[in-house]
Amino acid sequence: MSSLKQEVSWQAADPFVAGDSSDLGIYLAVAGGWTYADGDTFDVPSAPASGEIFFQDGWVGSVAIGARITDHVRTELELAVHHNTLDDEDIVGLGTIDLDGEVNVYTGLAKVAYDFGDGPLRPYVGAGIGIARFDVDINAPVTGSDSSLALAGSLEAGVNYALTANAELFGDAQVLLLDDVTIDPASTGSATLSNPMFVSASVGLRWSF
Repeated sequence: MSSLKQEVSWQAADPFVAGDSSDLGIYLAVAGGWTYADGDTFDVPSAPASGEIFFQDGWVGSVAIGARITDHVRTELELAVHHNTLDDEDIVGLGTIDLDGEVNVYTGLAKVAYDFGDGPLRPYVGAGIGIARFDVDINAPVTGSDSSLALAGSLEAGVNYALTANAELFGDAQVLLLDDVTIDPASTGSATLSNPMFVSASVGLRWSF
């Protein structure tokens, strides 16, 4: 009888569920997926010229190291890259011009996330802030490359699914917003892009140490 009481007491004090993601401590996460770059308005004061530039859909990849500081709160440092090819630009007074080239946006974000619930399937929301490097490489109708640093912020929502006490799958959707970016890839006059925005969807894996 004493042994049974001890067992019941232990179960009440330690509600462990096999595969519960709350068992994760310090972890490494890797993810990848699809990204959409919103059309950006631009302004070239030296021309003067203005218009809007458009991108094709691309891919996103990320790696992060994080820690669960409570059963529901996680913090992490994330490095990511968004890759999109250039599509065309619509210049006021000149019309549409096809573009050949690519954009890579490298981000380093400090993030915090809140996991809801206590079972193996847990939705979450998160936010991040940090810095981004906006790289552009143009092949036509002009050639050249340039980069610019900007502040970056993100909002995301997703769901975790614990596979074991140490590993969980996750999927999320994220909005990444940059401060204004000024670039001059062809040395023809600096162009300022107004608040570039990227929307992405990723799947990944977290593994605790």
